[in-house]
Amino acid sequence: MKIMLDECMPSKASHLLVDLLKLSKVSVSAHYLETYLGKGSLDKDWAKLLAAEGGWSVVTCDNGRARGERTKLKGPPLQLILPARGITGFFLSAKMSQASGFEKVRAVIYLMPEIIERANQTPTGERYKIRQQGTGYTIVPWPLTESLPTL
Repeated sequence: MKIMLDECMPSKASHLLVDLLKLSKVSVSAHYLETYLGKGSLDKDWAKLLAAEGGWSVVTCDNGRARGERTKLKGPPLQLILPARGITGFFLSAKMSQASGFEKVRAVIYLMPEIIERANQTPTGERYKIRQQGTGYTIVPWPLTESLPTL
């Protein structure tokens, strides 16, 4: 199984997480998008590459609705691109997206066993929200209510 950390996750924190997973006994290959494919790749382009390789899940903070003319040129939002490409996505909630890099990585580390389990046992293209719950974190399904774009 392969996990991609989107570039909207903090760079230093993401590199730390990738290194921690390399040291663990977990059979997962983790990568930081900026290092793996270069900085500034459009979501629709890098998702196409990951879909072609197969076996990827993505952890990202990018779960908001894109607004404005510039963002419209970039294509549909990531929360629709990933399911359309058959890539399972784990989206930090809006509140978690505003947290510090440390808190984001802490949430992902805390939930990594569940992320791996869900990514291995559910159909590809599923969406999940990562939320803070008390002093811990939880993963909840994020059902599709929108139509998937044609990519």
